[in-house]
Amino acid sequence: MSIGTIELHTFTHDDLPAIRQVLLDVHSDAYADQLHDEFVQRFPWFVDHWGGHPGFACVIGYDGQEPVGFAYGAPATEGREWWREHVPTPPADPSTFSVSELIVRFGEGVTGVYGVSRH
Repeated sequence: MSIGTIELHTFTHDDLPAIRQVLLDVHSDAYADQLHDEFVQRFPWFVDHWGGHPGFACVIGYDGQEPVGFAYGAPATEGREWWREHVPTPPADPSTFSVSELIVRFGEGVTGVYGVSRH
């Protein structure tokens, strides 16, 4: 078993052109056995949709130079948060960040025990 460090890099809306292909590649690897699925094929649309939000944020984990996973999302539209119907009284600060995708790549070269380094 190897021991390594996953470096976390954060990105914003302005970075989307530089990271878009990384997101698509990791997603394609994660769903390699489901690429025929229509929903899986629509992933580029979701990246563009969420990435088009000015509050878009993304974290990509790297094992050396290899991206091993990511999470992204954006602030929810006020009043349309998923939790509204489950809370009788909204909190004083109802701001919500909606995570759209969380993908971790498993496979050859992506094994072992890792620590996390945030950048």
